Amino acid sequence: MATIAQSNPHHRKIELQSPLDLTHLRDQLTTSARQKLDLHFPPAALRSKPATHITLGGSEANQPPTTTTSTTSTDEETDPLRQHVQALTTAFLERTWTAAAKSITINGLDAHTLPQFTNATDSTLSSRQPQEQQQQPEHTEIEGIHYTLSPYDSRLQTRLATLYGELESLTAQVSKLRREAPGRSAVQLRESLGGEIEAEERDHEAAMVAVKQEREDEMDGVQQTLWNLSGRRDGWYEDVKSGYEDAVGQLARLSGHQVGPQNLDGGVAAPSAMPGGSGVGGGGLTGCVGKVQRAMTVAQELE
Repeated sequence: MATIAQSNPHHRKIELQSPLDLTHLRDQLTTSARQKLDLHFPPAALRSKPATHITLGGSEANQPPTTTTSTTSTDEETDPLRQHVQALTTAFLERTWTAAAKSITINGLDAHTLPQFTNATDSTLSSRQPQEQQQQPEHTEIEGIHYTLSPYDSRLQTRLATLYGELESLTAQVSKLRREAPGRSAVQLRESLGGEIEAEERDHEAAMVAVKQEREDEMDGVQQTLWNLSGRRDGWYEDVKSGYEDAVGQLARLSGHQVGPQNLDGGVAAPSAMPGGSGVGGGGLTGCVGKVQRAMTVAQELE
């Protein structure tokens, strides 16, 4: 069934108005190929043969030499070189029209889908060609690389244009990522590391506070254990006061002063000096020391 050809603004197909136009083009190309073949391999050279009887004079002198011709169609194809060239030419023309059919439209329809093209045969050249030539596609070798030539297909062209558009879009996206991705990555990394560092600092400060509190608790426990510190007992203030007064009185008596009565505010009155420098018990500490030294001197002299 014929299909409507898709228009392509970049690569337009060859537009024909009638199937007869395509047939005319095929006939013209076939005729031209046949003329070239006849020019280089003339059929007369196959039909004529050398003369078998040549007269030297007489009544038969004006007669042309006797030649034998063959009118059978099999004798015309006895030249193997011509037959091989004809087969190659036929195969080439068939490949050419097959490849060009998808690039030709007839009244807006693809030419390769029309029955006129499908059933068309070459009436001038032989339609027979080697089986291996029909199966093998046309190859083109460029710089040691074999390329297979395919007929033009508008759908493949549209697909190719779409793929090129996707390639350009992806290339633009990659370029944009190359410009913006490093900055975004740096910001994200800085924020992530900053959050982790702040969390670690908070944990460190909390740990240091806990350690400090633990050490303070340990020191309080050690001090309480060493000094046996506890709350003040009842009467502690009176005991300290009486001990202080007793110590002051003892110092006054040792210095040879008389201890006076206590003051009304709980203090101790200033000691008064005794006549002769003696205190309680008939002498002070200085007098006692002097007497002891004199006694020791007398004892040494007596010895």
